[in-house]
Amino acid sequence: MTVIVFGPQQCGKTRNAQKLQSLFGCEHLVDGLKPTTTHGNAFMTDDGRILREIPASSLVLSNMPLSDCHRFADKLGCDKLISYAAAMELVDKANQGH
Repeated sequence: MTVIVFGPQQCGKTRNAQKLQSLFGCEHLVDGLKPTTTHGNAFMTDDGRILREIPASSLVLSNMPLSDCHRFADKLGCDKLISYAAAMELVDKANQGH
């Protein structure tokens, strides 16, 4: 499953990435994804990597606005698009069950 978790910069997405990966069963982490206009149909990460595709079973963290996330979800082969706040509520519920 490929999941985009979106939220404002510095809200805790990266800090809680491991919990989110575990919750959604994602093998790969793509942090800080944003579209790039200088590399065609590619994406750039916060660390400057250029990605032409996202690996299957990825947790994608982004601070793109929701409208941009919706636009790119299909292009990324995304199975789920969820806000950081909603994702952390699911993490908390999962932790309460243990």
